[in-house]
Amino acid sequence: MSNWGYINLDGKQRIVFTLLLCVLFPLINGCSLRSSLTVWATRPLIDGAFLSLMSEPDPDLAKTAMEADLKILEGLLELRPDDSDLLMKALQGYTGYALLFLEDEHPKRAVKIYQRARNFGFRILAARDERFLSQDLNYRQFKSILPSLRENDLPAVYWTSNAWFASINIQKTPSSMANIPIAKEMMQWVLDRDPHFFYSGPLWFFGAYYASLPPMLGGSAVKSKEYFESALEKDGQHFIYGKYLYAKYFATQTLNRDLFLETLEDILNLPENEPDDLILINRVTQQKSVKLMEHVDELF
Repeated sequence: MSNWGYINLDGKQRIVFTLLLCVLFPLINGCSLRSSLTVWATRPLIDGAFLSLMSEPDPDLAKTAMEADLKILEGLLELRPDDSDLLMKALQGYTGYALLFLEDEHPKRAVKIYQRARNFGFRILAARDERFLSQDLNYRQFKSILPSLRENDLPAVYWTSNAWFASINIQKTPSSMANIPIAKEMMQWVLDRDPHFFYSGPLWFFGAYYASLPPMLGGSAVKSKEYFESALEKDGQHFIYGKYLYAKYFATQTLNRDLFLETLEDILNLPENEPDDLILINRVTQQKSVKLMEHVDELF
């Protein structure tokens, strides 16, 4: 099982599942049973596809494949709209797609995809409390339903917060920024329980969060540095997207040109022994780093 939570099946096992679906499907009566069988037989294929994507070193190939896989996933959700496993894959998949392939070149489209991902996340959390589906909760109301969550909700909370905050960070409108305290509270919930979840994701999040805000809105270079250094110590060697955030937010906000260039150079000289489930993320991060380095004279 990978850090993404997928079960890895070999080629023979996937073939068996596919053949089983082809043989049994015509014999089954009833739409509900057929839908259940379709999802059951296809699930290992989806797991394998997502694992393959994360280990794909060619970003262009991965982008094309991910677009097709995500639409297949949504088709399965039409059959099983409350399937938490499918919803989780859609949440992670659309968040990753927007982050890796849309955010820089197509920000408006990225916002819509991030929001779609966030909504998948809230559908998962609604199993604990249906009020998570509400679009009208204020900070106090939202905070009051967080105790309904359990430890195994942590991945859904983490990715939902990530998707939500990413959409806010692109929009930067008064109405979107009003939701910052809620998105932050969700990530704080994750941080309190597992600061090193997904390669120290919560620590990278708060490092970028405190570096990206002006002091009058709660920003703090001191806090940002503490979070970034904790993440770098634990997972900085392999999770180079975190280093990218360190350069993009902390180095620029503190006007540290040398740190900026040194960090981006480290990213481009990534050691070869990277985890399989970070290969795609790392390749795209290297592309992003080259583009960011081109703006060094504008930033400093």
